[in-house]
Amino acid sequence: MRHVLLVSLLSWFAPLAMSTALPEEYRGVWGSPTCVAPKETLVFLRNAYVWIGQDESDWVTLERPEGEKKQWLVLNSPSGFQYFFQRTDDNALLEAFAPDNADPKATQPGDDWETLRYEACLQGLPASTVLLHGEAIAFLQMIDAVKASCGDDVAQCSALLFAGVDVSGDARLSRAELARLFRVGAYLSLLSDQEATLNSDLMAAVGAALALGPILASAIVNSLDYDNDGVLSLEEISQDRGALVATLQNPSDQLGPRIDGLKGSVKQLEKLLKDFMR
Repeated sequence: MRHVLLVSLLSWFAPLAMSTALPEEYRGVWGSPTCVAPKETLVFLRNAYVWIGQDESDWVTLERPEGEKKQWLVLNSPSGFQYFFQRTDDNALLEAFAPDNADPKATQPGDDWETLRYEACLQGLPASTVLLHGEAIAFLQMIDAVKASCGDDVAQCSALLFAGVDVSGDARLSRAELARLFRVGAYLSLLSDQEATLNSDLMAAVGAALALGPILASAIVNSLDYDNDGVLSLEEISQDRGALVATLQNPSDQLGPRIDGLKGSVKQLEKLLKDFMR
């Protein structure tokens, strides 16, 4: 099967491909209390959001229940927790939180519920969060757009995803662009629907990938660069999935114990390939 590396990345985000996507007006970046100095940041995708706090961050997969539209947008997480959001007339976003004595069967917030106001960050992720979170958020938004555009068309998905990964726009993937995937993989491998992740842990994972990602990227290029030009084309990536899986499974012995810090992201990428090839 062709285009394995790129399309398998899409399979990572299968939970995003739900039947009922979030309304377009909710998607994007939101900061509270402001985008200039946010204490909390929300990044809404089609069926999930990333919450970025001052000390920790979280990934939440969401499902919008079928049914009539209500004043508050109700979203369900896999754990059964419900989230309530509402757009306001002044282009802000409100999130409502139930009090301890709230009716557990309530389908809409009451007057006694607390709310948190977010403003729309039209320029994207706030500057204070870009250094740690910027690459991963940009990658998630790119994946989100690709899945919305190509559906189940494998060839189109491959082309669009390749273009999204190809930061320089030269129709080739360099070692630096591949290393970026490992940084993103290291970041995302720590995010979970189960509990929030400390930002210090995300920083450590990205730091490890920053050092080791170029080594792994070089191993991939050495395995798949059939015309020996030092970069990878979509055609080369499509040629031999076995070589790529072998590279991810057996990084060079010269790395030794240094590779252990990045095994989470390597295994995540390896899993993507195996799941897609079933």
